[in-house]
Amino acid sequence: MSTILERKIAAICGAIIGDAAAMPMHWIYKQEKMDEVVDGKDEVEFRDPSANPFYILKTGKNSCYADQTYQVLLSLVSNKGLDIPALKQETVKMFGPGTEYDNPNRGTKDPPIEGRWLHKSLIDFLESYKSGSDEKGFDDKSADCYCRSIPVVVLYAGRPELLTKVREVVSMTQKTPLIIASALTAARILENLILNGRNPNILEDTIKTLQDPGRSDPDENDGKLAEYLQQVLDNKSTDHTAAANNFGKACYVPGNLQTALHSIVTYDNYATAIRATIKAGGCSASRSNLIGACIAVQCGLESIPETWWQRTERFLEVSKLARDLASISSKLR
Repeated sequence: MSTILERKIAAICGAIIGDAAAMPMHWIYKQEKMDEVVDGKDEVEFRDPSANPFYILKTGKNSCYADQTYQVLLSLVSNKGLDIPALKQETVKMFGPGTEYDNPNRGTKDPPIEGRWLHKSLIDFLESYKSGSDEKGFDDKSADCYCRSIPVVVLYAGRPELLTKVREVVSMTQKTPLIIASALTAARILENLILNGRNPNILEDTIKTLQDPGRSDPDENDGKLAEYLQQVLDNKSTDHTAAANNFGKACYVPGNLQTALHSIVTYDNYATAIRATIKAGGCSASRSNLIGACIAVQCGLESIPETWWQRTERFLEVSKLARDLASISSKLR
């Protein structure tokens, strides 16, 4: 039986490694292209050379989704907690002018481009920050919301301020109400797994929480999220690729979240869950952050294949940061 500390470490490592595994096949939407790339193979992770139709990075690197997971993780560790002004400055340092994300190929060439692909929510944030605007969040419906939340859940799991902290981190770059509610629901799910371990009824339990009049941090969209989770349960026996087609392969929540949750409740093996969502196509990298976190928390760090660790470029750094964050969380007062 794993400890809460071990499960916190597993959440971070599971997310970052899962994303790296999916990145070379991220954003493949055409089924004929997916069939050609998969070619009947089971092991589709860490494909080399990349088959990513939008951006080309060295295999082992992370997408912009896990780069946000990593950047929030780094900020939480360096500041020993959530510091939004510091996080804003650090976001500019990682994604802004003069960084790898300041890619001259972006917007000037047809994809796939060489180098990093910067997400819309970050483009809007950087433009606002440069202008000195105090605008809070932007109209973006992508899955960045729950990827950014994962380290926050690890740090504040079991504490009354958790969902407030998640809301602060998400609303820094995204303000769409349903996006925030989706991130809060994903946070409730991951927190439950971190605190209690394996839970085959995690969606049923979360639905009950979302429908409880006395729940903590209620959101006006909790009822909608309960309905979305029930739809996942209703399709639990559906093949994962078919479920992704039903809920949505794209980056946009809630469909993206539903597809990720379908993998989480369908599979109890880390590699199998990630491979299934890669083969399902579309925005597999974002989904693999949440899938990787939730499956690793339930099955343990040992469930992540050793070769996957070795093929993830920043696995040593992330492993240390995950341990540092878990240690900080145990000292919060």
